[in-house]
Amino acid sequence: MSETFDVLINNMPCTIQTNMPLSKVLALFGAQQPYALLINHQFVPSSQHDSVMLKPDDKIDVISAIQGG
Repeated sequence: MSETFDVLINNMPCTIQTNMPLSKVLALFGAQQPYALLINHQFVPSSQHDSVMLKPDDKIDVISAIQGG
């Protein structure tokens, strides 16, 4: 049995597996490029999404651009 912990993604509680890379969490969440990503109010460049490991109670904000006029 794998260990899990809770994070917030766009203010929604989400339980994820320990040692799951950020890129996998984003895929499970359904995030689609282009977007900006913040963890605990700190910008995380897309080049780091495969190497960042989340911690319990991290707050992830996925911000998508909206086109319109």
